[in-house]
Amino acid sequence: GSCIESGKSCTHSRSMKNGLCCPKSRCNCRQIQHRHDYLGKRKYSCRCS
Repeated sequence: GSCIESGKSCTHSRSMKNGLCCPKSRCNCRQIQHRHDYLGKRKYSCRCS
């Protein structure tokens, strides 16, 4: 599962409550760099507000 805010797809992260996706209105997405992302793709972390 993933949540979407401002058109960005957010992956699950430890910062999410209960490991579940937040409602759209409470999903705060921010782009993060993953040093070990060998595919070179942009990753987004999601936090519940």
